[in-house]
Amino acid sequence: MILRRLTIHVKEQNWFAVALDFVIVIFGILIAFQITNWREAQQDNLIYEQARTRVIEEAKANLIESQNFTKRAVIYQNFAFEIFEDFASCTEDTGAKERLLRNMQPLRFILGIDVRKDAINLLLTSDEFFDNISPEDRTVLSVYAGTIATSSANSKFVENFSLTRPQLQDNPVFGRTIEGDNMRGLVALTLDVSYQQACKDKALNDLIFDRFELSNYLIVQAEHLNQASRELLVQLGVSVPETSNREEQP
Repeated sequence: MILRRLTIHVKEQNWFAVALDFVIVIFGILIAFQITNWREAQQDNLIYEQARTRVIEEAKANLIESQNFTKRAVIYQNFAFEIFEDFASCTEDTGAKERLLRNMQPLRFILGIDVRKDAINLLLTSDEFFDNISPEDRTVLSVYAGTIATSSANSKFVENFSLTRPQLQDNPVFGRTIEGDNMRGLVALTLDVSYQQACKDKALNDLIFDRFELSNYLIVQAEHLNQASRELLVQLGVSVPETSNREEQP
């Protein structure tokens, strides 16, 4: 329609009408351009908000994981501590042998913190979100990303370190038998030596000491993860419940 009118006005040499048509065309193009930009900005904001929501959910998951891990690790430490107390007297008259076999069941496994970091790494490294993140949010998110990267690396270090140490199943102090208790696992430990020999076994003492010390180190990492996740959620405007401090190991 505009093109037909423009052609007619040119033929009639109605230059005012021609200029007006040009203004209308340019104005229409600018409006269409602005609408396109607005829609793209809205879409970018929507994508950013979705990514930000995933970061919040990730931080909540890390908060829960850190709390649950600390509870598991304290119980894990208590198993090792109870064995150490029994080893001090090295007598099985008080049921120490049974406690050793019972407590070594969970100590067979290596602890690790399941740190989630994919969402925040994507948000901070993708050019798609660069213009949407405010300087304040970028600072907060970057600090958190550094904290969880450290917690994840330290947890992985402990797992790898534990795997390089002599494993429980390689210690000749213990034998293994198959039992039907699926709650504790099918493989149960037995003592192939006397309790007095077991409590003086250096490899066994070293293993229990490693389990105790490394779990304590991981508890510290979990507490850092807990605090960082909590602070991030608060700074992003998400309310989080207060939690009590862990009970200290005797």
